[in-house]
Amino acid sequence: MRPIAHTNESQVRAAIVSALHQLRDGDEAKRQLLADGVRELVVEMAAENDMALAALEREGKPSVAVLNSPNLVHFGLLVEAGHDAIRLLAKAALSPHAAKFFPNSGIWKPYAVAVSAFLWGESLDLPPCKPKGYEKHMVPYIDFMMASTEDERRQAKQGIADSFEVRNRDRRCRDWFGLDGDGEQPVKWDLRLYTLEAHLASV
Repeated sequence: MRPIAHTNESQVRAAIVSALHQLRDGDEAKRQLLADGVRELVVEMAAENDMALAALEREGKPSVAVLNSPNLVHFGLLVEAGHDAIRLLAKAALSPHAAKFFPNSGIWKPYAVAVSAFLWGESLDLPPCKPKGYEKHMVPYIDFMMASTEDERRQAKQGIADSFEVRNRDRRCRDWFGLDGDGEQPVKWDLRLYTLEAHLASV
């Protein structure tokens, strides 16, 4: 039987990908997702996944795969899943126990660190990374999250806007997650920026 966390993640991701491609902006998407009960799915996913992580930490090996993509943090922020659920998702993304068996490779390791630093105001060192291909489009978001001044954040936001326009017109690149867009399947709004700015407005 498939773990509840994995079933929920598939449903949540599908709903958000659909909203990114069909709805005009983040506000409309959030209203629709909340009406469809996606918040509850995320909260349950975070709790179930944390139990899987706790079992891994206790036993030293996984009984089920731990979900540790930092993208899940954006899912939680989008549907206002609450501090506890978002904390659990960020915790899994940074967990060395999860990374041992389910590593976040490439840009996603520093991205996970940046998300945690951004959410909790922590001072963390980014692990080195040389992004390749589509991953280069994630760098402006890391710059935004790690910005220490308004000017740095403003510059990063311009980089995000430029990246959004370029990648959603580029038919040579591929957005394998369906969250950020490419020339073949462009998205209508920016999940990452929308959720990051929503968090800033809430603190």
